[in-house]
Amino acid sequence: EDLLHQAPAPPGNNAIVGLASYATFMTGFRRLVGSLRVGGYDGHIILGVHPDIPQKEESYLTKMGVTMYKVVTAECDPRILDGVAETSNGVRAKCSRGLEDLKLEWGRYEMARRWLRACEGCTGWSMVIDTRDIFFQADPFSGLGDPNVAEHDLLFVEEIAKYTNPKPHEAHRAVDIGESRRFVSHVLPCYGSDAVRPGDLADRPMLCSGTVLGTRDGMHRFLSVLVDEFQTNNGRGAKCRSPATTDQWTMNHLYYSGRFGRVERTRTVPWGTGPVLTVGKPCVNSKDEENKSGKKDLMALDGDGDGLVLNRYESEESPTRVAPALHQWDRCAAWI
Repeated sequence: EDLLHQAPAPPGNNAIVGLASYATFMTGFRRLVGSLRVGGYDGHIILGVHPDIPQKEESYLTKMGVTMYKVVTAECDPRILDGVAETSNGVRAKCSRGLEDLKLEWGRYEMARRWLRACEGCTGWSMVIDTRDIFFQADPFSGLGDPNVAEHDLLFVEEIAKYTNPKPHEAHRAVDIGESRRFVSHVLPCYGSDAVRPGDLADRPMLCSGTVLGTRDGMHRFLSVLVDEFQTNNGRGAKCRSPATTDQWTMNHLYYSGRFGRVERTRTVPWGTGPVLTVGKPCVNSKDEENKSGKKDLMALDGDGDGLVLNRYESEESPTRVAPALHQWDRCAAWI
């Protein structure tokens, strides 16, 4: 990936990083970048973009202080395709130039690692994100304090779990990692039954791979361990390669195996608290045959009428009472 535009140094030292190399994405950029800036975020925004990004989009991102890298898709190294199933999912079918040994789904984490290392001013908190289905209601780092004295340097965001489900009598509205069939099907064939024991994780929350936060050192540790595991898995055979295994399930396995290290400085942030509210699962009711998605009965909404979505378990005085980031919002598109 090549540097397309280096934004001037912003006032803040935090960083938002993601891959958004869509052929056209103006609405998405306004939703992502625009909401960050309107919400008061004054730090770095670093995005991977399409090599032929439309001039209107490039101009908008330049105006909004975004550093851009051109990401050129490429055919993957044949060695990582041996024995794997074909897929129409773009990020699991293609690689990028210079990272032909990692599918885009995995390579984006190596891109983020490189871009953050190259950013000398990114000395605060950083957040590596999915870009398609996230927007911001406030600065996501506003409640984290000074990273230099923070108790934790790596934060994983929990999806809604049994213990945070506002309607525990509707158990299907939440899922713990140990009972997730997708977790088992993507991880067990690769790592084996000695390493993967779903029963041991029966009451543990699922962690989201699309919104991970950390200090400069914590984020480097996370990205280095994760990318190293992707490289190792490519050498283990088809059962361990994308799309048989994916980023989220590999990351969850590594976390619950203690592989990210420094466990005393690594924590998970419960659903309904903190910088990110992941709303995908809460906005779906699989038992509603007529309309499964677009639910809002598990959401806490601001009663003042300005439409803000709240963190249910934060106090009124909390700086993150209004959920700073809404992830997987498209599952709630009927009302968001």
